Amino acid sequence: MITPKVKNPATKMPCHNELYDAILKHHKINLTYTKISGPATVKALPFSMILCDGLWYLGYVLDDKGQNLRTVRSSHIVKVEPLPEETFERPEWARETMKGAKNIWFSQAKTKFLLKANNSVKDYFEMSEFFPQQKIKDEGADTFTIEALYSHFNEVVPTILRFLPSIQVIEPAELKDEVARRIKEYKA
Repeated sequence: MITPKVKNPATKMPCHNELYDAILKHHKINLTYTKISGPATVKALPFSMILCDGLWYLGYVLDDKGQNLRTVRSSHIVKVEPLPEETFERPEWARETMKGAKNIWFSQAKTKFLLKANNSVKDYFEMSEFFPQQKIKDEGADTFTIEALYSHFNEVVPTILRFLPSIQVIEPAELKDEVARRIKEYKA
């Protein structure tokens, strides 16, 4: 696998030992991280350390907040306070969600989408699964259709933009509008 070059590969993930230990032992943690609005602290169930696009993230679930996996980039982690007296079981839904993920923008909630693409890019989609549950459908002389699922626009829009002008969104309208918005914003 080729990922973007990491500028400082010797940099240690903040709180690496505490996170690794908590993940292995299923200990809850108090996680403090930076947001645009300032620091935030949450009680979390650390699930995994994720390498995506050359950057490390912590995958976690908020304590008592249902079935929503979240991520925080390691460089935003300020402090980890292990809570060894509070343990948890890794939920199967979280494991399944992670297994089907293509990047850090994942969730259990999925929306089906359809793309129409020129056959000039078909081999890319035959050889690689760019989208969750990607299927090639309606193969024609000049075009083919891709059916897949997404949880968040950032899970699919960068790939759609990558293949422009050889690809277009058929549905849903919200995804088509988001791609158009980003192109318009870029051109402004």
